[in-house]
This record gives sequence, C-alpha cells and structure tokens, in this order.
Amino acid sequence: MDSGSINQEKIHEYPLSQLSPEERDIIWQQSNTHVHNVDYFSLYRYSTPLDKALMLLGLVMAAVFGAAAPLPAVVIGRLTNSFAAFTSGTGSISGDQFQKDIDYNTLYFIYITIAIFCSTFIATFSWLYTGDRITRQIRERYLRAVLRQNIAYFDKLGAGAVTTRITSDTALIQDGISEKVVIVVSSLSSFISAFTIAFIKSWRLTLIMSCIVPLLAGIVGSISILLSKYSKESLNVYSVGGTLAEEVFSSIRSVQAFGTQDKVSAIYYDHLTLAYKVGRKKAVAVGVMFASLWFVMFSAYALAFWEGARMLLRGELKPGTIINVFFAVAIGSFALGQIGPNITSFTTAAGAGKKIFETIDRKTTIDSMADEG
Repeated sequence: MDSGSINQEKIHEYPLSQLSPEERDIIWQQSNTHVHNVDYFSLYRYSTPLDKALMLLGLVMAAVFGAAAPLPAVVIGRLTNSFAAFTSGTGSISGDQFQKDIDYNTLYFIYITIAIFCSTFIATFSWLYTGDRITRQIRERYLRAVLRQNIAYFDKLGAGAVTTRITSDTALIQDGISEKVVIVVSSLSSFISAFTIAFIKSWRLTLIMSCIVPLLAGIVGSISILLSKYSKESLNVYSVGGTLAEEVFSSIRSVQAFGTQDKVSAIYYDHLTLAYKVGRKKAVAVGVMFASLWFVMFSAYALAFWEGARMLLRGELKPGTIINVFFAVAIGSFALGQIGPNITSFTTAAGAGKKIFETIDRKTTIDSMADEG
C-alpha cells in the first residue's frame, strides 16, 4: 500500500460521474469549502482594542529587551581595560581608582539587569495573554461554525479532523501569535544593537567578523523553508490518521464483528510510518542547521581573536575593545540565529489557520442555527 496516496480527499470520494451536472453542483456546494489563502496577520482578526494595545506595548518592550541585551558587552570591555591597566605593572592606575572603576561598572550591570527583567516580563506577559485570548476566540468560533454545517460537510470532513483542528492546529496558532513574536522582535533588536556597538568600537574588527552574517542568514533561511514544508506535511498526515482512529473507535463493535482489526491497524500503521519519515527529515534538517550555525560562529571567533591579537600588538586596539567587539558580535550572531527557527512558527500558524478559517468563513447551505426558515 502506498502511504503517500492515503489522504483525506480519497477517503470520502463521491461517485459524481453517475450524476447530472446539476446534482453534482448541489453536492459540491453542500460538502466542499472554498479554498482561500490565509496570511499571518489574518490570525489576529478577533483581537480587541485591548489586545492590540497590549501587543503594541509588548512589541516596544521586546525591542527594549533586545537592545539592552548587548550592553553588558560594553561593561565587560571597560572592566577588561581596568584589569589590564591595573595588572600591567606600569602604575597607570592606582588601587583606589581601580576599585572605583569596578564599583562604577558593576552598577551598570545592576541597571541593565533591572531593565531587561522588567521589559522581558511585560513583553512576554502581554503576548502570552493576548495569544491565549485570541486562540480561545478562534476555538469558540470554529466550534460554533462546525455545529452550523450541514451533514454532507461532515461526510467529507471526517470525524477526527474536527478534534485535530480544535486541539493541535489551534495550539500551533497560539504558538505563532504569542511568545515567538517576542523572541523574533527581541532577537532582531538585539542583532541591530549588538552590531551597532561593535562597529562603533572597532569597525575593522567588526567587518572581519561580519563575514559570518550572510552565512548564518543563508543557513537559517534555507533550513527554515524545509522546516515549514515538513511541518505542514506532518499536520496533514496526523489529521488523516486521527480521523481514521476516531472512526474506528466510534464503530469498534463493527470492527470486532467483521474481524478487520489487522486491516485497519495496517492502514493506521501506514500513517504512522509516513509521519515518522516526515519527522525524521525534519530532525535531520534541524540538526544540520544547528551544527552549521555553531561551526560558522566558532570559526568566526577564532578569526576574531587571531586578528584582534595582531591589532593589539600594533597598538591599534585595547584588550577591552577586542573583548567588547567579540561579545557584541557573538550576541548579535546568536540573536540572528534565533530569528529563523522561530519565524517558521509564523508560517506554520498561518498554515494551521487555513483549514480553520475556511470552516469559519464557510456559508452552509442548511444552517441549523439560522433564525429564518
């Protein structure tokens, strides 16, 4: 049996060839939905003014958190210069002045920590709260729309599809409209802030380390496309498998009476095998992405210290500046690496919302809840 040939459309096929064009048109209107594209921003269609205000506040706080994340690199650079001057033996800095520098820069760590804590809490709370509220509205409206449909629609839909949509698919939507937004916005802000600091401190050393940016972007972009593709395939396979399992359990007496356990189990096993193959491809893609990211980043670190040491010997840079640029570029590169894997949640959420909003927007031919007859 070809596992790939098993899909929802072939489970419930109508012998339409034996009907007249008028009858086929009637059946099509009663059982099918009009396919339409769902973009990411349409997932927020049920947000209230309060939700929009909280999301805007959360975006600002996420940007503040991201911009503040590379600031410790500046403080570490100052501390490094103070330690280097005090331990050099030249007497360029006294013990009292060294202690004052340490106390002064330590306070900056406390201020930055407080700013990051407050902004992170507000941003995460705002988007998790609004994401939960919007997802709850989607679940309610989807269930209400399903209960309004005519019976022919359920013949085509399948019993397990509703359960899959209202649990798994809405969970994917909630994941794509809540904390992942905070991660992407803060990572983008952190990337911009980190490289701005690095270029101000030493544009030459930063340019040398910036060679990793296009490599990181290429790796993350290409792998993200594959991850989005495999996520959609996995959703479709599990949806069909869930429909089969629910139909079998709802008619378990008939299955037992006709002795079709092995046949049904084999069909369900085909679905699991296909889902396993898709999951294996996705795991390989994730492994290749992270391995490539770390390889590129550590190679850039080696290049930075090698060239930084040469600049130090020529008197072009101080030790603190090298450390400053190193940590700033490291933070910025890590932030850039976080954008790709998390931004795939947006495409996955839009893909999961496609079937849900098709049902919500569908105008049934026989509305059991309509006021008019």
